[in-house]
Amino acid sequence: MKRRKAALIGCCGVLAFTTVLLGLIILILAFTVFKAKEPDISIKQIELGSLGLPTSLNLSDLHLNLSLTVVVSVYNPNHASFRYSNSTSFMFYRQLIVGEASVPAGKIGARDTEVLRSTLMLNASSSLLLEPNLLTDFSAGSFPMSTSSIVYGRVNILNIFKHHARSSSVCTMSIDISSRSVQNLTCSTHVKFL
Repeated sequence: MKRRKAALIGCCGVLAFTTVLLGLIILILAFTVFKAKEPDISIKQIELGSLGLPTSLNLSDLHLNLSLTVVVSVYNPNHASFRYSNSTSFMFYRQLIVGEASVPAGKIGARDTEVLRSTLMLNASSSLLLEPNLLTDFSAGSFPMSTSSIVYGRVNILNIFKHHARSSSVCTMSIDISSRSVQNLTCSTHVKFL
């Protein structure tokens, strides 16, 4: 009986030691190999799809047609996939929202790169036509524009560690009327784990 009790205590001791060791290994891996890393987001290019210009400076005849395609590359350095939810990209003329495009939800595999394309169409609303700088910018031959996107996502490591993240990107540029091109493009991206 004493032998059986000693064997049971020894077995429980080995089991407890193995459990603690396994927990310690998982904890070390969680803070090293499986630690959530920020996705590397870069704006690869902004393409001017179309630019339809007015024939006169008369506000009643002013019709603008503009589309921008934003090409973004996202590299996921994690050992787990990164899922992101539906989001919206906005196009601004000065501080006025003049266009938007939806970015559908998706998944970027572990250590994989995804190229996302979003086409923004200018909405020539009455508020844009009432913008006091519109005719001045048109006469100067350049429209100051910017784009903004915020994407929320999650890295899920082994279904144990879940890290929520918010990624934002802002680009400012000028649309040159004579060359019909994007000029002075500057972009910044920021990722924050929540």
